[in-house]
Amino acid sequence: MIYFDALKMDLADAIATPEDIAHVMVFFGETHPDVCARDPAHSQALNVESTKRVVSRLNEWGLPFTFTSTEFVFDGSRGRYRETDPVNPINLYGRQKLEIERHLKDVGGRWTVMRLGKVFASNGSNAKLFTGWIDAIEDGVMIRIANDQIFSPIHVDDVIDGCLLAAEQQVEGLFHLCGARPYGRYELFEMLVAAIRIFRDVDPNVEICSLDDFDLMEPRPKDCSMLPYKLVDATSLRITPI
Repeated sequence: MIYFDALKMDLADAIATPEDIAHVMVFFGETHPDVCARDPAHSQALNVESTKRVVSRLNEWGLPFTFTSTEFVFDGSRGRYRETDPVNPINLYGRQKLEIERHLKDVGGRWTVMRLGKVFASNGSNAKLFTGWIDAIEDGVMIRIANDQIFSPIHVDDVIDGCLLAAEQQVEGLFHLCGARPYGRYELFEMLVAAIRIFRDVDPNVEICSLDDFDLMEPRPKDCSMLPYKLVDATSLRITPI
């Protein structure tokens, strides 16, 4: 492990021998949309300006790299987006990621952009989706679920596999790294409850609402589902079914 502060340091301060590196994963950033909106100066410095400096150094070294973008580059008006579909972010986080995507096209280099769908894990140590609901069901607390939000969730292990496969096979360009099909948030919750009921009875305390009913700093796209076929065809990635 080598300490690196993207806001204060040049990548060359942390890496003395770039010739020893085969591929770089550029994964740092502020990824919570509300946090980005709450402190736009800080999120812009981290998500955009710092990333551009890192990209410049990687291009100088001639190193291939992977940059993770987001489903939030879309406005959510139609869903099932492909890489060729027009983008139109409706919040700051999406605009910041899109700025880097466009910057990469302008400056060139050996880059791969992975637009991530909603990432979930099988335990509580990573992005919470099912595990957060399980905790709430166990605790008997009210669960508010938007029935008008649709996305293409992907397991964190598949995110890792997709990035590594593309790097190992030297696949470059823009890709969607997401689940194989779209799901509504409430649909996923019903699937989880049905699975729990195989083992025991549960009666979750649920309030069905709209995404508009949540106190968010900025709007979120309601249908940001994407299709991963381009990446699957290029790498033979096997996506874990929900």
